[in-house]
Amino acid sequence: MRARFQDKVIIVTGAASGIGRVVAQRVAEEGGAVVAADLNGDALRKLGGDMELVTCDASDPASGQRLAEAALGRFGKIHGFVPCAGMIRFAPVTEVTTTQWDAVLGLNLRGVFFQIQAIGTAMAEGGAIVTISSTSGDGPRPNNADYGVSKAGINHLTKTFALEFAPRGIRVNAVSPGIIETPMWEQVDRDRGAILGLPPGQLAARTINEVPMKRGGTPQEAAALIAFLLSDEAAYITGQIITIDGGFKLTHP
Repeated sequence: MRARFQDKVIIVTGAASGIGRVVAQRVAEEGGAVVAADLNGDALRKLGGDMELVTCDASDPASGQRLAEAALGRFGKIHGFVPCAGMIRFAPVTEVTTTQWDAVLGLNLRGVFFQIQAIGTAMAEGGAIVTISSTSGDGPRPNNADYGVSKAGINHLTKTFALEFAPRGIRVNAVSPGIIETPMWEQVDRDRGAILGLPPGQLAARTINEVPMKRGGTPQEAAALIAFLLSDEAAYITGQIITIDGGFKLTHP
């Protein structure tokens, strides 16, 4: 594999599982130095490789400064950031509690804003930031208004940071996944399915059948897109929300 990230330092949150884990591994395989962060320290330590591991709560507004300091302390520079940490919860709009709302928005939106603020400020040599949006941010989905709002907010923040960071040579884009076969998708199948009265596996099968490509995506496919946007190959791309969903939105706008 080409060493696209040779001499590059990339910070990845949510690195213990799902897309974040594969992104961290891919950057390392392509020659990059990685600061891998997650709340689950035990799972994080199983990543392997020569990475700087940081156990932290990504919803903490101070986590971005901590991650920037970890990267600068170990490697002396920062070239990229991928905030993959996130959560999803399900409830009808009439049953969403303030606790649930604050938890989802706190991690998915508020935490990401302050991480980009701190890490982007520390990126003295320019670079790239790739946020994680969702097709749920493009329109209403039943029983997860808070998650949809958080991802619609990510789309807005991505474009705003792209506009303000462009003069400093920092590109900011978002990847917007549909069905990606991760632990979060298993949770969607289980928790949303339960609200709909469906047994485990039935919601997933029904939804995948509505994807024109007739399958879910893999974390590796999502990581490949993220790696491209992080790399110099995407040097003239910024402020974009790029969907990866096997064509699902073609029939579900």
